[in-house]
Amino acid sequence: DKKSGLLVPPKRGDQIAEKVNWIIEHPEEKRKMELAAQRRFQTEFSFGIFRQGYLECYKKALEART
Repeated sequence: DKKSGLLVPPKRGDQIAEKVNWIIEHPEEKRKMELAAQRRFQTEFSFGIFRQGYLECYKKALEART
């Protein structure tokens, strides 16, 4: 929470409203979270990361067959 985004428990519309207001009131922190989220995406969820994971999975599957 407040590192690369904001967390809200399920079924808590009141907290969603609080978080939206917090974002509006804290533009600098919002920008920091945006940058952190972008960095996290690039290092953990980008196409290249997924491709590498799939390649490793397929290599292991092929090695297990032999």
